[in-house]
Amino acid sequence: MFSSVVGHSEEPDADAAVEEIVQQCKGRLNGTVPSAGLLFAAIDFDHQALLTEITRAFPGTRRAAHDGAVQGHPAQAVGPGPGSVSESQVTQG
Repeated sequence: MFSSVVGHSEEPDADAAVEEIVQQCKGRLNGTVPSAGLLFAAIDFDHQALLTEITRAFPGTRRAAHDGAVQGHPAQAVGPGPGSVSESQVTQG
């Protein structure tokens, strides 16, 4: 089975935005452990800090870089993305 959840924030502060996103996703996952995640963030955010917090909240998730390459641990910043900060967890069960 394939399922996904989305967390979104318009918070201008990166720490507050990632906290809001993680809370939304955890609530929607209902205890399911995600296997992958996507992060889209505005250019002025500290992308490494965002990835560090998301990886801390969801250890073991895989991420795709802006060029589509799969990133493993540790989380690595992959450059700016378009739009506001949002995070989507994709699960497979």
